[in-house]
Amino acid sequence: TIDEMGAEERQGGLDQEMLQTPEVDPVLVKIGYGLIPFVDEEQGGDLLDRVPKLRTRLVNDLGFPVPLIRVRDDLLLGATKYIIELWGVMVAEGELVPGHMMALSPSGMTRRTVEGIETIEPIYGHPALWILEANQQEARDAGYATVVSPDDVLITHLEDVIKRNAADLLSLQITQDLVNAQREVNPTVVEAVISEHALTIVDVQKVLKLLLEEQVPIRNLQIVLETLADYGREIKDAAELATSVRQVLRREITNQYLTEEGGLAVVMLSPALQQLLSQIIQSNEAIDPSVIQRMLENLSQQIQGASDRGIRPVVLVCPGAIRYGLRNMITSSLPSLPVLA
Repeated sequence: TIDEMGAEERQGGLDQEMLQTPEVDPVLVKIGYGLIPFVDEEQGGDLLDRVPKLRTRLVNDLGFPVPLIRVRDDLLLGATKYIIELWGVMVAEGELVPGHMMALSPSGMTRRTVEGIETIEPIYGHPALWILEANQQEARDAGYATVVSPDDVLITHLEDVIKRNAADLLSLQITQDLVNAQREVNPTVVEAVISEHALTIVDVQKVLKLLLEEQVPIRNLQIVLETLADYGREIKDAAELATSVRQVLRREITNQYLTEEGGLAVVMLSPALQQLLSQIIQSNEAIDPSVIQRMLENLSQQIQGASDRGIRPVVLVCPGAIRYGLRNMITSSLPSLPVLA
């Protein structure tokens, strides 16, 4: 009937509208209205100029084109608050105080008290102070080793969030683009990995994501692909392939954790605990939660002790046979602790 045809047409139109889903920004920074001066050029704000520079730096550090980073104001936020979203989900938040500077003393040792607003540094969780801009020298004289501007705090926080969550930003399309670029300069390698059916592009993406999850840059994509070409026919498990790549990139991985003195600040598990974990991981048995809890508490104490002495970064070193399993055990509680074999 005419009515039925009209209903079908209306329903068809509705279906088309429903297919046009709203676009979600891969990386979005929302700021409260009190922080608008940081993005308003007429008020001296340069945040919008600094974000593209940050993105360029991230591309060089991580080894893949990080998606566009958008910044917009949100009147529903507190005036001086900001949040960082990835794919529409909030992953971090913070608060800035315009007209002030953040003073930090990672060791917690200062020579005297400085007037300011107590706060927490957003990345490492160290106590900090918001001090008046005019009091910067006073804070340094009092033992605050680092004094940074509010926009520096936001940019540094944003950089840390993106690096920690880089794997979530590596889409299948970006992976394909990276491989296509390699095909132009190293066709034989790409042919060995993809075209000869050793692995699929999805397999390659899984390996790259596992590397990024542990903050291993994928800049040396040729080496990564050559390693996958070597092992991809026999090994299909992404975790095993990523382990093979890590072994090839071991110098690059280690170098990023060297201290200023050129050494590694290392924490280790007791031999008895390593043996226990090895047995459990190999047999795929359930582990007593109290054992994990004690291990996490011990590691946290060691890391905090090193941080109090100004030692950073700290890495956990263990036998290769338990590295991946141990990393999975601690990652939710100690996500920033690298685990090296």
